[in-house]
Formats: sequence, C-alpha cells, structure tokens
Amino acid sequence: MFPMIRHNHLLWQEITQASERIDNVQSPEELLEIVESMRKISPLQFDRRDYLLYFVADLILLITGFYLYRETGEGLFLFLLMLALFIGIILAIRFYRREKLPQQLSKKIFQRDLLFDNQIAPIAPETLPIDQLLQQFREFNRGNYRRDIPDLLKGEVPLEGHSHNQPTIDFYYFHFHYIDEEIIEEKDNEGKPKNRKVYHHYHRYGLLLDPTKLTKQPLPTLQISADRKLRVKRSDYLPASISFRKTFSLTTSEQHFAAKILTPTMVEQLLKIGKAFKNLNIELNQQLLIAFDNADIITAEQNYDLTNIDAFILELKEKQTLPQLTAILTFTQNILNSLR
Repeated sequence: MFPMIRHNHLLWQEITQASERIDNVQSPEELLEIVESMRKISPLQFDRRDYLLYFVADLILLITGFYLYRETGEGLFLFLLMLALFIGIILAIRFYRREKLPQQLSKKIFQRDLLFDNQIAPIAPETLPIDQLLQQFREFNRGNYRRDIPDLLKGEVPLEGHSHNQPTIDFYYFHFHYIDEEIIEEKDNEGKPKNRKVYHHYHRYGLLLDPTKLTKQPLPTLQISADRKLRVKRSDYLPASISFRKTFSLTTSEQHFAAKILTPTMVEQLLKIGKAFKNLNIELNQQLLIAFDNADIITAEQNYDLTNIDAFILELKEKQTLPQLTAILTFTQNILNSLR
C-alpha cells in the first residue's frame, strides 16, 4: 500500500517539476537533461490500485445509500446516494487526467524540441494586444463575444535566399481564438418564448511581420483575401488571371502599388499557396499579416515517448522539419522582397 502511494506521489511530483522546467529551457540539451532525469522513476506510469480502492469504497457508499433510501425513504440516505454519484464522477475525471500526465509531458517535450529545431520560441501572448490588432487589421474583426490570442511564437525569416549571412526580419506566429454568441429563440413547456445562448468557437492562425524596416517610403494599404467572410463585392484592382479573380478579392489604397506587387509570378504563387492554406487572408497596413485556417503547420509526427526513453532521446536529437511552415515562410519572403 505505502510503496504504491509513495510511487504515485513521486511520479506526480517529478512530472510537475519537469513540466515547469520545460517552460524555462533555453536549449535542446536542457530538454534532454529533463528526459534523462525521468529514468529514476520506474515504471513511468501511475499505480492504479489506489483509485481501485477509491472506486470500491464509493461503490459501497452508493449501494448503501440506495438500499437505505429504498427501505426508509429518508432524505439523509438520498443525500448519501447523490454524494456517492458525485464522488464517482469526480474520481473518474481525476483518474482520467492523471493517466494522461506522462503522455502530456512527452508531447510537451517533443513540441518544445520541435520549436528549437526550427528556431522558434514561445513568447507571452500579451506581446500582441488584441485591441491594437483589431484596429489595424480586418482579420481580427471576428467574434461578437470574445477575442484572444492564447499562443504566440517568434522566429526569423531571411529576406533573400537561405544563407546565414542574409539579413532577417522577425515574425510572430499567432493562434487567434474568437467566439460568436448566438441567441436562439425557443418555447418552453408552456409555450412561452424564451432565449437560449449558444457559443461557437473558431480558430485562426497566421504570421505577423513589420516590413516598414525594409523601405524608407510609407507602404500603401493592401488586402488580398480568399476568405468569404472578408471578401469585398467589388475589388479595387484585379490582375488579368481568371483563376485569381475567382479565388481572391483585393482592396488597396494605391492601384499602382498593387500592380507592382502582383506580377505574374506572384499571382501564380498566390494561387498555389491559396490551395494549401484554407481561407487565406493577406493584409498590409504598416505591418504584414498572413492568416489562414490551417492548425497543423507547427506539428510533426511523434513516434516515441517517455515510456521508451532511449528511443525518445534519439528521436529528439533528430532535426524535425515543418514543411508547411517552410512553404508559408518562403511565400512571405517573396512578398517582403517585392516590397523592398
């Protein structure tokens, strides 16, 4: 009994401390040290016998409460019955969450290593105030109930080619979450009208950069969008490409600027990237924003976890690439170079 409790407590403590350390790591080597530190816990899973005892005790309380309430009808035994049901639900939730902890820690380690491999770092979401973004970009004019940025990453994109000597510009990769509140009119059992609120959650992702450092001249505003929620009925200017006209709408403060940017090569790139990234929206308003629905561009397949530490370490040492991120950054690089 006591070794079981001691093992579970130690494992929970180690997982909690490791998770906190991951938030502050500065290198892949520190991640490997965290993985190595988990060797002292074996097996790397919780002993389920403690919850088995809890469930048995709760089942006894449930049966006792049910039997006594059926025999006497007293409210006290009904309370015991309901209490047993409530405790059972809480136990099930806590058991499920605890079972997931080792797997969640493995995933967190792998994801952090993935960011290191691609020279990206998590930063505080407050770095990009949502109110400021709302004033600057139509992209964030979504959600009648709530808007927030739960996750924010920072990296660099080279301006020309892929040489280490080329100048770079910082980019932010954001996760934009917004909620629409819908009021549904219904009727109650007596036929009287009543309103019910339903909340719909949506997610958008994208890049944000500051291209004003590339030129001394102020940049005109520009929006190219394949998102039906943002498309305008009549575009200010459109290239000759029929495919482009069917896919995108365009608004700009200077048509000559749009014509300069939308060369035949750039139009082809837009059509290609528009197929890969759903509901693509590009806005230039002091800063450059590229947004889309794709939620999986900062993910990779994970084959091992902390249950096989040696194989997991080998997997972490391998450099993981992000093809979709590379594609959108290459496209972004081409846009930035056209602004210079």
